[in-house]
Amino acid sequence: MFIRLLGPVLAGNDEDQARPVGGQIPSALLAHLTLARGRVLPLEALIDFVWDAPTDTARNAVHVAVSGLRKKLGPELLQGGRTGYRLLTDMLRVDAEEAESFLQEGERAFAAGNLAASLTASEEVLARFVGEPLAALKSSRSQIERDRALSLRRSAVVMRAEALIELHRAAQAIEFLRMEVAKPSLDEQLYELLMRSFVQCDRLPEALDVYDRLRKLLAAELGTDPRASIKELFTRILAGDARPEPALQPSFGPLSLSLPSPATPILGRDRDAREVVEQVGRGNRLVTVVGPGGMGKTRLAVEVGRVASKEEQRPVAFVDLVSARDQSDVWAIAANVLVTEPDAIGAALEGRRMLVILDNAEHVLDAVVELTKRLLAVSGTNVLITSRSPLRLVGEVIFDLDGLSVDAATQLLVDRAGYRKSEALASQSDLRNLAVRAECVPLTLELLAPSLQWEQPAEVTGRLEELLLSTVDESLDRTARHSSILAVVEWSALQASEAARRALGALCIIQGSFSESAARTIITAAGKNASARIVLTELVNLSLIKRVQEPGVLKFKILEPVRLYARNSPDIPPPGAAVESAHASHYLLALDDVYQLFGSQSDEFDTMVRDEDANFRQAVRWALAHDTDLAFTHGRNVLWGWYGLARHHEVQTICSDLLEGGGGTPDQKAYIAVCYLASIGDSAKSTASMKPLALDLAEQQADFLDDDWHRRWIGAVFQIARQEGDLEYALELMTRMRMTNPTSRHYAISGRVTALSSLGRTAEAAEEAERGVAETRSEGDRTSRVYALSNLGYNRIAMGQYELAERALSEALQLTEGIGRAVEQECVELNCGWLELERGHPQAALEWVARTLKGQRWAADWGGCIECLAISCQSLIQVGDRDAALQVGQDLIIRLKTGSAELLDPYAVRHIDQISSLLNLDDNLNDNSDQHHPMDDSELLGLIQPWCDKEQK
Repeated sequence: MFIRLLGPVLAGNDEDQARPVGGQIPSALLAHLTLARGRVLPLEALIDFVWDAPTDTARNAVHVAVSGLRKKLGPELLQGGRTGYRLLTDMLRVDAEEAESFLQEGERAFAAGNLAASLTASEEVLARFVGEPLAALKSSRSQIERDRALSLRRSAVVMRAEALIELHRAAQAIEFLRMEVAKPSLDEQLYELLMRSFVQCDRLPEALDVYDRLRKLLAAELGTDPRASIKELFTRILAGDARPEPALQPSFGPLSLSLPSPATPILGRDRDAREVVEQVGRGNRLVTVVGPGGMGKTRLAVEVGRVASKEEQRPVAFVDLVSARDQSDVWAIAANVLVTEPDAIGAALEGRRMLVILDNAEHVLDAVVELTKRLLAVSGTNVLITSRSPLRLVGEVIFDLDGLSVDAATQLLVDRAGYRKSEALASQSDLRNLAVRAECVPLTLELLAPSLQWEQPAEVTGRLEELLLSTVDESLDRTARHSSILAVVEWSALQASEAARRALGALCIIQGSFSESAARTIITAAGKNASARIVLTELVNLSLIKRVQEPGVLKFKILEPVRLYARNSPDIPPPGAAVESAHASHYLLALDDVYQLFGSQSDEFDTMVRDEDANFRQAVRWALAHDTDLAFTHGRNVLWGWYGLARHHEVQTICSDLLEGGGGTPDQKAYIAVCYLASIGDSAKSTASMKPLALDLAEQQADFLDDDWHRRWIGAVFQIARQEGDLEYALELMTRMRMTNPTSRHYAISGRVTALSSLGRTAEAAEEAERGVAETRSEGDRTSRVYALSNLGYNRIAMGQYELAERALSEALQLTEGIGRAVEQECVELNCGWLELERGHPQAALEWVARTLKGQRWAADWGGCIECLAISCQSLIQVGDRDAALQVGQDLIIRLKTGSAELLDPYAVRHIDQISSLLNLDDNLNDNSDQHHPMDDSELLGLIQPWCDKEQK
């Protein structure tokens, strides 16, 4: 049976099952009976312990409470009758007794010089305090016992701090003591220990600040000065005589756990901790956790040690090297923790199956290498190291630590900012965005969190660069190289060679992650005397560049704090003209290579255009300003990729700049003209000021375009003809298509289907679509078959042949599951929506629109957006939601007025006319339609989702 007194009074079969025993009276009785250590307490004494002023019913209340306790604890534990009671405490585990026992053990160990054992014992004491002792008990006797427990805790605090200082782990002592003196306290000994800790870390200004705070506090509260020993230390600091205190010479005691006791639970590192523990468990005797400063390496190592000690019963020695300055310090600190002498470390570990954690190793790496060799020479000893750089020893397993997950990073911000649950929920999206922008680096999040107490998350995100450059941690313990984001990066950067620093400045020109090929190109352009691979390796080893942790992908990234430091440090040369040229050439040529290998309709091409968007923007801008030949020759694939992503305005702007700016050969201009024509033919109406010139340039060189670009030219002019209402010319254009490959043939068939549908020749369109389906089946082109089946289904719907339409669309749906391309899925899903609408199933039609919206395929082109709105509006009318239908219908009509209604076929026009008539939209439209804000996907989904949910039910 376990009883807790050092917090809310609880009892249970074990610590995990301990629960409250009732109200204040049962809790007080249990506490005082437990503290009596098996002695009989007379009834009158129990009444005095529970009530300062006993009531007439007190005697009876004690008997009732005892009866309840017996039911919870068992009658054999609580003995006695009407005159008094006793609790058989030798059959119990009591946290207060355990804490007192550990304190006595720790005091004996400290007196004997066994600092590691003393430290462990003090941490065991403190771990048992989970809140205010005897919480909620109010009698004067309870206060006496509470004060006694707090005195015990205070002794453990002093012991832990003194042990940490003597073990040269003063940085941990600072973190611990700062939290203690932050509580309402006039305990001068704690302030003195905090000053000594700062002295040992050579942080003298902070030691003086502690003295000044204590002096003012004592003067205000008691009208006294600090005690003599504190004044003496203050005088020594001012005189420059204060030096780190030498550690006590330890005796040779048993090895014991010496892990730090973190103030907060670990977040988002469970999987990482398990992976490291498994690495050690698989027989890897040396594991090094590497990563940039502030990534959480120390916290992970502590968790690994905790798991190893608890689940594997493995002794763990935690050696904090943060204060080490040279080899002798490294060996001395390790010897103190291992309770031995430096030259006897190996002998002390023999036969112990020890896990030794060497934390913060990067600044004394050579000494750590030698110590690690000695440790690994002992059979059964495993070594876990945290460092910004690996050791490069044979058999070393490197665990590259990345940032937290977005969920864990967001929770860290919530916890450190002190958000209530309602605040966190209201700001969830902005907090996640801030976490992503901060790249989920724990130290960055810790430093940003205080700003959230004064500003909204969106405001902090907007000032992110300013905050990262200026924020210095003043509330928590950090070493000098962890006190700010700039300090974290600067320490690593100053360890780098001149060539590596020059390469780092150059690599910052790349946006996002990058390949080794891109890195080599940029590094070579930055300095020809350095080996690109050697320099890249050096930057990775210093954690200035991180590998991207994706299976099967060798890519790298520069964390945002490193970019900020590089842009603002005089030690990092900025990219020069040669680097800018190399960057533009590399990315434009790289897209050309993908185009040559896979073509512009491949997932590889789409992915590269999307993923490297920032780099392509930068490359095109630079080429426009400095190398128009490069822009003409290789920019066309970027422009075509952007057109595929519906970024028509950007395509039109850049194409206009190129065509108006001079330069370029006729065939180069023709390619750019095709991009321009496609962008104005496949979107809402454009002023298209360059249209005559672009039409002329493309027409002149049409015979010299390759088959792909010739097809694109035909398609662009086809769309423009449809926009202008010249449907016969659009139909005739498809006869000019080169039928040299399946793609061109299928495009021609699809174009003829579209033109015939727009002309109202639905039966002919259906026959043409049937021919397209047959051809694609014989050729095995799944993507083209999806288009053909979708076209066929649409025309069968327009003809009222719903069974044939369903057959075609069902087959198309099966095919899209294996393709997964946005435009194909949208075509099929929206045609399924039309089919359900015609069959009188409006809620099912809305579900198809919702699938398009949820799949983020909203407005893949102007026509698709119009179809989403039209199906939704008609369906909402049919289900009787006139208000929602009016909102959607107004948006639809305004879009038609500002878009290209000529692109619609008679079937769609008929439905839109019905909508306008049923809702009297011409009368209901707001006169301020020019200022209308188009409905986005989430707004439309919000209107139709309730009806989709009803359909599902």
